[in-house]
Amino acid sequence: MSGIRRGFLHWGSLDKRRPLLVVSSDKFNARSEYVTVIPGSTRLRPLVTHVELHPGEGGVERATMLLCEHVQELHRSDVDMAPIGPPLSGERMRQVEAAILLYLDIAVEP
Repeated sequence: MSGIRRGFLHWGSLDKRRPLLVVSSDKFNARSEYVTVIPGSTRLRPLVTHVELHPGEGGVERATMLLCEHVQELHRSDVDMAPIGPPLSGERMRQVEAAILLYLDIAVEP
């Protein structure tokens, strides 16, 4: 199944062509001209707001950092429709969500 869906990486255009993790909900993605994404980078700088993907995860060929402090909305036309590979695991998505919440200083009650 193709299309823009939460948890999948897609190639897209920002400052350059790079992998983008879709974090907006599938309900939103189905109805909007925009999609919320986290950009990936092969420059591996460990920060508390970065989540590392290993080669093969989500279809990336090289180790990639998801830059969770760079949450942004893009027009669908800037995002390739076909995903790069399989969705990220639930555990990896929870790490991304935690990094976004940390960046936004949103506390989550246990």
